[in-house]
Amino acid sequence: MMIRIVGLALPALLLGAACSSSGGYSCSDEDAPRYVLHVGGSHVVGTTQWSVKLDSVVSDSRCPLGVLCIQAGEALLAMELTNPAADPGPPDNPHFTLGTTQVTVDGFRFFQIDIQPIRQQNQTIDPSVYVATLRVGLPCLE
Repeated sequence: MMIRIVGLALPALLLGAACSSSGGYSCSDEDAPRYVLHVGGSHVVGTTQWSVKLDSVVSDSRCPLGVLCIQAGEALLAMELTNPAADPGPPDNPHFTLGTTQVTVDGFRFFQIDIQPIRQQNQTIDPSVYVATLRVGLPCLE
């Protein structure tokens, strides 16, 4: 019985240590790396072979600057997570939508930090000029 507990605890400790020291990741979401993505742009996540891409902004209901709104609204981003070297392969559906709520895909935790440009009253934003700042973290055992 004692061997079984040690056998389960040791891999958990090693996984926690590996997660906090490999690829620049920390188990704390506040320390997760930030990435700035333009529409159509992608970025390799840390030292992994995974890439995150901002395909488009699906919708933007953020409250315009200088307007009193009941709700802040949000911008919904169409994202893609890929890894050509993944074994057994990339996720079944690498596409996901990211709003103001954290999304976890294939172990990566995605957080929307900022969307530019800021909405202006009575102005339409060209969909190709959006820039998103994201935080991307990995789940770790502590």
